[in-house]
Amino acid sequence: MLPQLSATGELRITLGEQPVTVPSSAVIDTGRRKLVYVQTGADRYQPRDVTIGGEGRTDSGETLFTAITSGVQAGEKVVTGGAFLIDAEAQLQGGAGSSGDHPQHQH
Repeated sequence: MLPQLSATGELRITLGEQPVTVPSSAVIDTGRRKLVYVQTGADRYQPRDVTIGGEGRTDSGETLFTAITSGVQAGEKVVTGGAFLIDAEAQLQGGAGSSGDHPQHQH
């Protein structure tokens, strides 16, 4: 090492597009696919398959939020509480939910 030497530099990192983040309670993981419910109108919800990009966790390991890289756009309203209830009702009424592909569910 040479004493009394210093350097100045600049580092630029391109992170790309920021993913949409939602509370982890919004994501239903069926084991085969992951989905969220997006509000499409007054009391109307659409199941959407999503691709997960990562998760934010507390120091104790609890998952707080999930980054979604595809399937939901910024600004769309995602069901954050009760998604499992909407999914169960959709399945009972012959809708898709996590087991099929019908586009809409109405409440």
